[in-house]
Amino acid sequence: MKILIDLQPAQGESRFRGIGRYSLKIAEEIVKIKGDEVYILLNDAFPREAVKIKYSLGLPEGNYLVFSPLKTIAFINSPEKWRVEVSELIRDLAIARVEPDVVFVPSVFEGFVDNIPISIKKFRNVNTAVVLYDLIPLIYPHFYLADKKMKHWYYYRLNQFRAADAFVAISESSKREGIEYLNLKEGDFCVAYPAPSESFRVLDEPDERVLENYGISKRYLLYVPGGYDFRKNVEALILAFGKLPKEIKDKLQLVIASKIDEYNERRLKELARKVGANVVLAGYIRDEDLSTLYNLCELFVHPSLHEGFGLPVVEAMACGAPVIGSDSSSIAEIIKRSDALFNPKDINSISSKILEVLENDEFREELRRYGLKRAKDFSWRESAKNILKFFKEKFGYGKSVAYLFRKPRMAYLSPLPPAQSGISYYSSELLPELSKYYEVELIVNQNDVSDEYVRANFPIRTVEYFTKNFRKYERVLYHMGNSEFHAHMWELLESYPGVVVLHDFFLSNFLWWASQGRREVLERELFFSHGFKGLIDLKESLEKAVWEYPINLRILQNAIGIIVHSEHSIELAKEFYETEKEKFSIIPQMRKVEKIRDKKVAKKEFGYEDETFLICSFGIIVNTKMTELIVDAFLSSSLPEKGCVLVLVGKTFDDEYGIRVLAKAKNSGGKVKVTGWVDEETWKKYLEACDLAVQLRTLSRGEVSRAILDCLAFGIPTIANAHGFIKYLPNEVVYKLSENPSKEELREALERLHEDSSLRDRISKNARKYVEENLNPREIAKRFYEAIEKFYSRVNDSEIIEKISQIEIPRNERFFDEISKHLEKTFPASPKQRKILVDVSEIVKVDRHTGIQRVVKSLINELLSIAPKKIRVEPVYFDENIGIYRYARKWAGKILNLDYEFLDDELVDFRKGDILLLLDFYTYQNPHKKGIYWELKASGVKIVSVVYDILPLKRPKWFIDGMNEWFREYIETLAEISDKIICISESTANDLSEYLKKENLLRSNLKITSIHLGAEIEKFGTRGLPDNWGDLVKLLQSKPSFLMVGTIEPRKGHRQTLSAFEILWRDGYDVNLVIVGKEGWLTQDVIERIKNHPELNRRLFWINNASDEFLDKIYRACTALIMASEDEGFGLPIVEAAYRGLSIIARDIKVFREIARDGAYYFSGLRPEDLADAIKSWMELYRKGEHPKPEKVEVLSWREVAKKYLKEILEDS
Repeated sequence: MKILIDLQPAQGESRFRGIGRYSLKIAEEIVKIKGDEVYILLNDAFPREAVKIKYSLGLPEGNYLVFSPLKTIAFINSPEKWRVEVSELIRDLAIARVEPDVVFVPSVFEGFVDNIPISIKKFRNVNTAVVLYDLIPLIYPHFYLADKKMKHWYYYRLNQFRAADAFVAISESSKREGIEYLNLKEGDFCVAYPAPSESFRVLDEPDERVLENYGISKRYLLYVPGGYDFRKNVEALILAFGKLPKEIKDKLQLVIASKIDEYNERRLKELARKVGANVVLAGYIRDEDLSTLYNLCELFVHPSLHEGFGLPVVEAMACGAPVIGSDSSSIAEIIKRSDALFNPKDINSISSKILEVLENDEFREELRRYGLKRAKDFSWRESAKNILKFFKEKFGYGKSVAYLFRKPRMAYLSPLPPAQSGISYYSSELLPELSKYYEVELIVNQNDVSDEYVRANFPIRTVEYFTKNFRKYERVLYHMGNSEFHAHMWELLESYPGVVVLHDFFLSNFLWWASQGRREVLERELFFSHGFKGLIDLKESLEKAVWEYPINLRILQNAIGIIVHSEHSIELAKEFYETEKEKFSIIPQMRKVEKIRDKKVAKKEFGYEDETFLICSFGIIVNTKMTELIVDAFLSSSLPEKGCVLVLVGKTFDDEYGIRVLAKAKNSGGKVKVTGWVDEETWKKYLEACDLAVQLRTLSRGEVSRAILDCLAFGIPTIANAHGFIKYLPNEVVYKLSENPSKEELREALERLHEDSSLRDRISKNARKYVEENLNPREIAKRFYEAIEKFYSRVNDSEIIEKISQIEIPRNERFFDEISKHLEKTFPASPKQRKILVDVSEIVKVDRHTGIQRVVKSLINELLSIAPKKIRVEPVYFDENIGIYRYARKWAGKILNLDYEFLDDELVDFRKGDILLLLDFYTYQNPHKKGIYWELKASGVKIVSVVYDILPLKRPKWFIDGMNEWFREYIETLAEISDKIICISESTANDLSEYLKKENLLRSNLKITSIHLGAEIEKFGTRGLPDNWGDLVKLLQSKPSFLMVGTIEPRKGHRQTLSAFEILWRDGYDVNLVIVGKEGWLTQDVIERIKNHPELNRRLFWINNASDEFLDKIYRACTALIMASEDEGFGLPIVEAAYRGLSIIARDIKVFREIARDGAYYFSGLRPEDLADAIKSWMELYRKGEHPKPEKVEVLSWREVAKKYLKEILEDS
């Protein structure tokens, strides 16, 4: 059974009350029970709560339905009626898309103070069950409904509540209220009790210090009313307590644990003073402390006049407290023991029952034991089981299909004869049968229709007529193919949606034809369907892009439903897009069984003898039909010597492949013949004459081979390979080869079928039977009807617009823009490409050519190249001006050298299943942006963050004042909102984990992992060389040259290194020191030393603005890299140096050991002499060839890194 649970009550204000707890706990148990298909409806107005619910339930993301109501619809704010109606409609439409067997609404009475729309059966007649907690406001309207807004809201919700089909009562008492006050039927109810949470239990050693926090200093009686109003009967309890004998009363306190407003708190204290009662008004108490209070109380008293259930009674019992309570409503039902009850309206009755328990130790202990046993009768699991059993008894397991009695009017768009298209003849054959179900009108974009039957039986309309009269058609059917006959349909479908019959999955050839002279048509559609990956391949080769990409996403999204002819088309859709199975329907191609004529007569017409065994292959001679393999297998077999002839029935082309096949036929001694193009009549005669057919195929583009269907219809035993739609044909219908058969496999099949006439006969009979039972036009038309009606029964864009138009909305463009935004969020276009959205917010503003920004550019380029076809990689940035994400398409076009005007930085359309990769080091934070993260997570977007280091938290003195504070906020934000964090080294991952653990921020479901960085820089780097670069390179190559790469910062070791080289120069070492890096912070003294150094531009070189191209030249000219940093997140220059064969001298720190392993010479110490001595020792080893070799460093290409990122990003998705 498909169950949808509306968990809005667990998101809004009710989440703080028993209603929210009941809603979530029942949902959790229904999910745990398994066996049913459970969906959860959530409201995007409460993103944090939505994420918490998802964490709690643990369902797959696809089982959460997040809808987007309009804002400001809470009844307390007197919202405009249309805003409420539109929001209710959006909710109902969202539910209808799931097509549940039952909608379970745990609370209808929502939305008074928060943005929660609820409606029952307002849009679709969906089986609906609701929970009845109580009807207290209806029973006591003068207390609860005095406020006009509250009264209007309550009666509005009450009317919706009554429209439900089934009711879950939280007690027998609330059930009786529903029957008595709403005239509901007994048989429409089930009872599902709440239960105490796990925290309410008998404690081994209750912490008595908790009592001091609430002013409890004596033995005490406890009452937990769960709020304050007249029903809670607090005054009566105080008066009853005051009537106890003084010697007992003076030893006790009465503790009332509930939030009470100031006015009533003062009033109750005054009442207690008057009656001499020691009353503690403890206020709201959290569950952990409340459990202690239950455990330690002398007696729990619940004097409420009226409750729907009374959960504190069960909680107290579960904690071993002796419990007494009212003999009214559900309290008596819960306690279920007459000697533990009193009359709540009689002060003496309450007081005497309290006294009885306090004076009778044995009775009190009996109540404790009884309560513990009784509490076990209340179980969330059992309540959930009762609900599920009730649903199945009430609603059964399936939905009946309603067939229409009146034929709907259909607009039928297709080419028709004499248009030279297979689809035109297909339509001529389908229309007579389809007209049994629809009043069909033909919409054509051609001057003439030649089929007389069609002309006589169907009105023929122009496209212009269709656009002007669209609303009169209840159904619209488009036949789409990969040719110019369908050009007008692209634009029509966008404005006038309908069901699409997709005869060819790939529509790229049509777009190629359509773009002649206007290539931007193809480019724009290619980008719309396949993103930057398509444009990158188009830049490489037009033919490659047209061949590899279907370019049909706009058609698929605009269609109400899609009919394809084989499972292979569904496979292709899944290969390129994220698809909903409900949007597709498979209906095979149509074909009638043909009458079989005597083969001898047919053979004689072509000049063949009776005994000639005729093997035919039908269709044009191209490599995708594997014609050459067929010829080779036949000629290498024994068949040419046994009176067999191979006839290739189809057109050849003057290309290399066609010429080669013709040459082999010519040299076969008449055993292989090529007919060239033949007309329909000749084609049919060859089918009649054929003894055995061979129909192979590769690189199918979603079409169904008409030639194979012809073979089946004529009962020709046919050899075919398991590719494309053939894979899904029953094995007994054709002789099926592997998908990529060898010459030997095909030769063996030919010889076997030639020898085994009984096998041929069996395949022939099975083929004709299959055609008769599955492909005849009568059966196909019925399946068309069922598919079309299924599509139109689902919520579609036309229906949404129609329903919205029926609501009286003020004619204001701003309102309609607002509605559109919420509709788009709730009903995203489908199918779609899943997106990896890479945050490049910092580099879009300014490329500082830092190591991090080299990482960003390199990873973006590789991710765009290697992502799976169905994954769309797009860089995005946060627009600080409007507080929302935009696509970074202009920036991406620039780095990819793609100059297209249509690459605009549009607002990002985040969708469920998308992944936001926070790759750039972008620290602009504000509450609005954090809010956006939560909204994204609530809507099903996965967030993966990249952390390069946490050095500002480890060593704040290395950074400017205040940096550690905003960096802490940055890291804590990532920890809060990320589903996964990827660090650039294991050392950084460990540092981050330890920090988050220490700060109590390490969530159990946050995965922290690491991926090392790549080494190439020239592939994607900046270009440009200074005029004197060649002279500098020669100078560096002339003597040992040591290189430092990185921004000049306190931690990088520039002070120590410069001083060390001054020692080397003093000691007579003729060596160069090259520093490549911009000026950072807190290093002004270092900069001044460099600028004023006597060795500057002699043996000391500072290059503060090197392009990546220039840096590569410097790497290759130097002798060794010096990594003197005192700490790093990774140490990118290490792998860049190793990639170029440059030796490495590195400080002996954990992260460098991880990256360089045994491929570096390590030094310790912070004094200049420590490094100078290390360099001297290294130079001696280098002279002997005994220094550590950089080949031992594991170097990854950026492509390898990108593959690792893809694996991590897509894991668990």
